[in-house]
Amino acid sequence: MKIKYVEIDSLFGRDGTITLNFHDDINVLTGKNGAGKTNILKLIWYIISGNIDKAIEEINFRSCYIITDIYEIRVNLLSRNFCNVHFVSEETGAVQFIDYEDEHDGYNVSAEHEANQHIKNLGSSVFLPTFRRIEGGFTLDTRQSNTFYRKITKNEIEEALNKLSLHLSNSDHFFVTSISSVDISNLLLKQYTRISEYSNEIQKVQAENIIKSISSFSQKADSHKEGELSEAIKLIENIKTQIEYSEKLRNNEMKPLLEVQKVVQKIFKKSGIEFTKKITFGDAATAIKSNMLSAGEKQMLSFICYNAFYNDTIFFIDEPELSLHVDWQRRLFLTLNQQNPSNQFIITTHSPFIYSKYPEKEVCIDIQKDKGNSENLGESNE
Repeated sequence: MKIKYVEIDSLFGRDGTITLNFHDDINVLTGKNGAGKTNILKLIWYIISGNIDKAIEEINFRSCYIITDIYEIRVNLLSRNFCNVHFVSEETGAVQFIDYEDEHDGYNVSAEHEANQHIKNLGSSVFLPTFRRIEGGFTLDTRQSNTFYRKITKNEIEEALNKLSLHLSNSDHFFVTSISSVDISNLLLKQYTRISEYSNEIQKVQAENIIKSISSFSQKADSHKEGELSEAIKLIENIKTQIEYSEKLRNNEMKPLLEVQKVVQKIFKKSGIEFTKKITFGDAATAIKSNMLSAGEKQMLSFICYNAFYNDTIFFIDEPELSLHVDWQRRLFLTLNQQNPSNQFIITTHSPFIYSKYPEKEVCIDIQKDKGNSENLGESNE
């Protein structure tokens, strides 16, 4: 999925409309301090990931209209407690979700809840926030505590972040709350396990087919002596074809993992990195453990891994330069785009080492006093 166009009315209650046209590959959101870069990033992701209720709860806006390559959606706030949502796609046509309350029957229909269920299974995305902003920038229902000033343990922080990730992630839309070596190792191990199970299943089916072919040949050979050599050659060719096809399937599944290994070995000045006992990139004898990597190395590795294992996905990245060395800032999106050109990247940054590399990919946040082009999907004051 790709985002093509976004239009936001009255962000932060300000008069005017923000219109943004996006590229299919790299998009660098720029604007003055206070223009709302991070909030725009959050607003777009909340809507396409099926978290419209969070968008309404956290961000002050009147309407938001988004065009992707598979659907269009517009969220209109009628008041702080009521909204309606317009949705259009080739598959469904036009669908409208409206808040409805029947006081007599006590039956409530939430437009955002109904729209969330409809949209969360469409497309895929990954949100990588500025981790210093998670604490105050994303909501998670919590209980009040009288022990506010007590020392918070590392495990409690990790548990809270995991809850936040689970709370915001829907279907193929993922909110990443941590870039620790443990999370990276778990991601790699999950993919390695999936690939291993897939390979085992292929080998099982292949073995069964070969046994059937040999058994069938043996039965024919007993009853037909003539042409046995010709039949044997055909059998061998058939088995060879099956093996080659199975290897092709396995290699296709292994490709993302091998691509990660290739990029890691090219970028990181390490002889080898050990993630788990089963997964080591480079020389296993001299490999360092992944938890010994610097914060910047872990962050870069996180970008590379997620980018490898998710295709046709929109990546939202807030200030990726934090913890990254200047050289890596320069190379980051060139590396990611070359690694997986099927993905779209929408980023906010203050780093000249990033935005100066992509002047043609700049998406400037500029408030227009005139209306944009979204009237066909519903007026903003509905």
